[in-house]
Amino acid sequence: MHMACRHIKVNGLRCKSPALKGGQFCYYHSKTRTVEVDVKFGPLRLPTPEDPAAVQLSVARINQAILCGHLDLRKAESLFTGLRIAARFIDRKQVFDAAETVQSAEEHVDGDELAPLDYVCDDDEDCNECSYSELCPRCIHPGEEAEDEDD
Repeated sequence: MHMACRHIKVNGLRCKSPALKGGQFCYYHSKTRTVEVDVKFGPLRLPTPEDPAAVQLSVARINQAILCGHLDLRKAESLFTGLRIAARFIDRKQVFDAAETVQSAEEHVDGDELAPLDYVCDDDEDCNECSYSELCPRCIHPGEEAEDEDD
């Protein structure tokens, strides 16, 4: 069993990778949660360009910063070039499943939102050797009885 990464993508889906031991995020999201660009009146926070929704949000934030005079056109052009490159590697045919959308979130110390804690159990894992067995919905814990389906 492992804890799932708590990153919520811009499209509302959570990352399904295992979190690093003792951490909240997978290796990728522990390195690339957000990108900050220095602009005239503080940082411009852009999401990691990992799905089409994140690219669209980044474009909107960059355009807003340009229109407000917080970002010069040369820096904006560089950001748009980077987004164009990132967009080439995004699977645009991803199926969106509303049932998998994160329904509640909690605030992280940096102000970002985290998906709820989720522990994922591998089918071949032995519950007696698992350090998370007390959290596992599959395991029957001492003193608990299996529910009879005949009732």
